[in-house]
Amino acid sequence: MKRKTKTCPACPEGPRVLPLRSFGIVRSRPDGRNLYCRACVRRRMQEARAAAKLRKRTPPAPRPVTVQPPSGFVFPGHRVDVEPLVLTAIDRFGGACSQDQIVSFAAEHLPAKLHPRELRDTVGNALGELFQARSIATRGEAEGRIYFRRFSVRDI
Repeated sequence: MKRKTKTCPACPEGPRVLPLRSFGIVRSRPDGRNLYCRACVRRRMQEARAAAKLRKRTPPAPRPVTVQPPSGFVFPGHRVDVEPLVLTAIDRFGGACSQDQIVSFAAEHLPAKLHPRELRDTVGNALGELFQARSIATRGEAEGRIYFRRFSVRDI
């Protein structure tokens, strides 16, 4: 024999026993009726729509223009300006040095801590930009590629 009533667990006054006609049809449920009564479904939809309308009206918080990372921290994808450091490293090593020497110098003198691979990539990118700007030149030697200033500091 089929039940003629069902309990709605979401009613504000507490669980209420209501006639089956107070529940919407949901064929996927075992009893073929919604879990919540029509009044509760209507109330929940009105609350959700009001919250969505409020979210639409509320302007988004202004985004900061610049974010200063805490010392010793670099955001992923954050560009660290190492070009001046690369030029200083070249000068410190007598005007010519390898990329490994520049990376070790940058690791010691860079205020932000980078993963070794990320530091090597950053230094490599800086070397490429300096090479394209014609600030440095390069030559291959037995121990690898050597980088040097195109114009020494004394020439300027």
